[in-house]
Amino acid sequence: MMYRLSLFKPSATHEVDANESWLQRRELVRGEVLLLPALKKRKTPARKTLTVSGKFITADYHELLQAQVAAKPKLKKKNSQEHVVLPIANKDDD
Repeated sequence: MMYRLSLFKPSATHEVDANESWLQRRELVRGEVLLLPALKKRKTPARKTLTVSGKFITADYHELLQAQVAAKPKLKKKNSQEHVVLPIANKDDD
């Protein structure tokens, strides 16, 4: 291993000659091309909800609808099994 290490000769010049225009171009490319564009902030318009008839539901119209629902009494659910009469089959009715 020491033999291989002795074969290694470092370069005579420690500085890498870089072209000045390349350094400027590299900074330009890094700054403008490789960076992602800034995110655009979107103005989100107020949410608009339509009824079936095509009217916009505004805050006032929503309050009106809620008042109508509150004024209307709820109907009780009918138990459908109370009204159904099932015939009982006797074994003697053959």
